[in-house]
Amino acid sequence: MRRQLVPFLLIFPLVIFFMAILVYPFLNMIYQGFQPSQEMLEKGTAMHTAGGEKVAGWRDLTLSNYLSVFTDPYYRETLALSLLLSTVVSVISIVLCMGPAWLLVRKEFVGKRIFRALLTVPMAFSGIIIGFLAVIMIGRMGVIPVVTHLLFGIPVAEALAYSITGLVLAYVWFQIPRATLNLESAIRKFDWDLESAARSLGASPWQTLWYVLIPLLTPAIVSTMAVTFAVSMGSFGVALLLLKKASVLPLEIYTAMYSNLAFEISAAMSVVLATITLGVNYFLRRYGEKHYAFGS
Repeated sequence: MRRQLVPFLLIFPLVIFFMAILVYPFLNMIYQGFQPSQEMLEKGTAMHTAGGEKVAGWRDLTLSNYLSVFTDPYYRETLALSLLLSTVVSVISIVLCMGPAWLLVRKEFVGKRIFRALLTVPMAFSGIIIGFLAVIMIGRMGVIPVVTHLLFGIPVAEALAYSITGLVLAYVWFQIPRATLNLESAIRKFDWDLESAARSLGASPWQTLWYVLIPLLTPAIVSTMAVTFAVSMGSFGVALLLLKKASVLPLEIYTAMYSNLAFEISAAMSVVLATITLGVNYFLRRYGEKHYAFGS
């Protein structure tokens, strides 16, 4: 009996820690999202008072904060930009990192360890540092605009860092280590005898790639898509430093909470962001496991 209890005792501290830092705060955040805003409190008459201030009760809970994320034009645009940005960044990251991941597994070359280390450098940086590096390279006085102006008389990519394109580039740089390591790990598990069998049966290199290797790699692509999408949806530091004329949902959560003190709408946006991110992540992983289980 004691031996059966040992595994539960070992994970008990982690369960308590998990409940304290995630489960309870998230449930409380959901509840806060149902709270009426301060403006609604001022207009309401059914709320009771506490210390001279109007306080909402259970009967005053409302869906208005959650609905406003989808119905308010500004919040809807920020949510749409977050979704589009995360999707584009995920696709670009996978396309860029597929070749390096394949090269790291299949080939031996001078400087391989240094090359892998360089690819993983952005993982050690925060979003603020990545954004600052983008400003240094493609800001108004960045290296690329200054050098191209000296060489050709035309500043190329001047102030590009503060545009959506610049934000995409910074996000992609931030995702390169995750995409590369995830794809490299999956490629290492390949059964290369299948490639040899296809070649021995007369398949060309392109046929082998399309009919054998790509299906085997599809689970890794789907998994990498899930990871990079989730990280991009929650990325905050890069957007805080670079975005000037647009906004993404994490940035709006920060602004609503710390600048406007609108805790209710910031809680609702946080719940929506978490729900979409977890939902997409779960769907992609389930899709990969269901349709490409043979390649895992």
